[in-house]
Amino acid sequence: MRLTLRTLLAYLDNILDEKDSAELRQKIEDSDFAKGLVQRIQSASGRTRLGAPSVMGKGIGLDPNTVAEYLDSTLPPERVPDLERICLESDVHLAEVASCHQILAIVLGERAHVDPGLRERICRLGSPDADRTGAVGGQQAVVDSGQMVPDGPSGNVGAALEDMDESAVSPVPPPTTGSTGRRKIPGIHVERKKVPDYLRAGQRSNWKPLLITLCLAFLLSAVALRAMGPFDRSHPLLRFAGGGPAPVAQVDRSDRTVVDEDPLPRDSEETPSPDLHPDDRTDEPAIADPDARQPDDSSDADVTREPHIIDEREPAIPGQAPDPSGPMDDPVDETPEFPATTPVPYDAEDDTTLDEPPAEQPDLAESVPAVPDEEVGEPVEVGFVKMKDQHFPVRIDPGTQEWYRLPARSKLFSGDHLRILPSFQPEIVLAPGVQATFAGASSVHLTAPTSEGDPTLTMDYGRVFLSTAGVPGARMRLTLGDRSCVVTFLDAASEIAVETRSFLPLGADPEVDPTQRVIRVFSVIGRIEWQDDPQASPVPVADGQVRVLVDDSAETISAGELPAWILGDDLREIDRSASAILANVLVADRPVTLSLRERTQDRRTEIRALAAVSLSQLDSHEALVAELDDQRQRAHWSGSFEALRSAIARSPETAAAVREKFERLFPNAAEQAYPLLFGFSQQQLVEGADETLVELLEHHPLCVRVLAFENLRRITGMTLLYRPEASEDLRRSRVRGWRERLDNRTIMFDIPPTATSEEW
Repeated sequence: MRLTLRTLLAYLDNILDEKDSAELRQKIEDSDFAKGLVQRIQSASGRTRLGAPSVMGKGIGLDPNTVAEYLDSTLPPERVPDLERICLESDVHLAEVASCHQILAIVLGERAHVDPGLRERICRLGSPDADRTGAVGGQQAVVDSGQMVPDGPSGNVGAALEDMDESAVSPVPPPTTGSTGRRKIPGIHVERKKVPDYLRAGQRSNWKPLLITLCLAFLLSAVALRAMGPFDRSHPLLRFAGGGPAPVAQVDRSDRTVVDEDPLPRDSEETPSPDLHPDDRTDEPAIADPDARQPDDSSDADVTREPHIIDEREPAIPGQAPDPSGPMDDPVDETPEFPATTPVPYDAEDDTTLDEPPAEQPDLAESVPAVPDEEVGEPVEVGFVKMKDQHFPVRIDPGTQEWYRLPARSKLFSGDHLRILPSFQPEIVLAPGVQATFAGASSVHLTAPTSEGDPTLTMDYGRVFLSTAGVPGARMRLTLGDRSCVVTFLDAASEIAVETRSFLPLGADPEVDPTQRVIRVFSVIGRIEWQDDPQASPVPVADGQVRVLVDDSAETISAGELPAWILGDDLREIDRSASAILANVLVADRPVTLSLRERTQDRRTEIRALAAVSLSQLDSHEALVAELDDQRQRAHWSGSFEALRSAIARSPETAAAVREKFERLFPNAAEQAYPLLFGFSQQQLVEGADETLVELLEHHPLCVRVLAFENLRRITGMTLLYRPEASEDLRRSRVRGWRERLDNRTIMFDIPPTATSEEW
């Protein structure tokens, strides 16, 4: 059997016999193009946002009839190559043809089950059996001679009518028309159709939404009116309607007399009695009673409110001159002064007012002795965050231990701990004049410049581009893991790319066995001098070379082809779009971890995957471990496996945290699942680890099957069309191919990965 696109689809949908299926399986294994096409078909069919051709499309690749003829093997042979070429060039057309073929295989391969009652109802359409004559099934036909046609199916009725004389059958009267204009057939009683209950529910009155709308409109109107002023005579709408301006408190500062007009209505005002003697007045200052009504504060914004203090020299009766010789039992000078003007703002954090006069503030510099900066350990400003689209770092708050987004132009200080989320590339500037651009997941500590003024940077793991502001001979000290290094930029345009990570040897337990510190320094532009230690001799690194340090060994070699992360080709377009969406969700005034946990429930798989990996970068691994048991995330299982391996290689504490998540989420499978993150060395595969991996492909928990398959795929570079989330029968048929390789002892590394290799 020839290996064509149509036969390949038939093989994937299991509609071939066993002999043809075995022949095609062997051809697929022998062809790298066929294996890549199988993976491409499975990937394109599972992409929910890929789209589909138009239903009304035209042309050989867009016409639905052409695709149908191709799937039905009725398309002319001369047109088949053109259609297959379009499918191979376009994922949209390839996914359309593959999905339609799969649907047809399911529909045609399984017999449809029809309810007998439904079948009987459909067969009786147009032949009602209630209260009518001349029925076809289950009724008697009335003829003119009085003979009755026996009961039976429609075929028997027709036979009986043929045996009878044509003259015996009375002609059918013409149909009549009722008052409704519809045609009536004699002998048939048409029942009036009733509206189902589920439709009646939609015809009910919609007064509840209308009432809710009116209430909301009323509340919004009330809030808007209250924002314009209090509901009294000073309200703008009342003055516009003719109510006039509100009374204003008049202040005469010449004799400290304050006359406030009572805000009560005119008919309730109390006029002072003309018989009131000055001696009958109180001698105490008239301070506002808390139970009495106070004048309206909103009467006039230009009038400064003061307490109601009545001077003894003011007249008791309006219009009467003050008597300077009158008794003054309580002189005005001894009256306690109350602060006027507006209230002073209050700061609840330090329990002090914000606008108090500086003279009244205690001098903290005099009350607290000065301490040198070296003893206090005060942070020193070392740089700032540059503005670059939506790329940003996150910084931990020492007080709350929460991570927060750093906006553009944020200042950076010594002691700051920064993390860079995956697929983000923020830029920071370190004084004096060193620019650092990070590429993906990184952990950075900022430190103060050296005594010579050279900028410093401490990086636990990650990738960074470093360049100077056009200053030849600039120096910088880098602390990469536990190694301190010095780089000198010989040229004004020199630029280097630095990568540091911990490599976990295959089969090693990260909680017990040590990891290897790997440092690679690429001279991307210009020349540099690199010192593996501040006291070591500088080593020149020319343009196109790389300095490789693994534990205590170091060498300078040709860089050859630069890694994808330096060229900017390590991110897929879907990852870039997911980063842009995630950047809009992470705000500066809210902990980043809270927003990321919310995004792990997003309907889009790429957003959930990026949020889970980002949480793992911030030492929260639960969401990333849970993805291994989620069928919806099958397209991101490979990335989750790599992120978990990187996490357990950081430190024994991180590895222990990941193990605890496995034990909590998969208590019955953690013992088999967690060690699969370690990988297997060539020696372990020879000793029987290959057989263990193949047996775990049929293990019940999905997470175990996913991790076992990821190990086999990375060891052999093959998939053998196995899918961990497939049904048990399909998995069993695919496992047979892995058992054949196991019998041939071919589950081995061609070249085992090392510390200097690219990602395993």
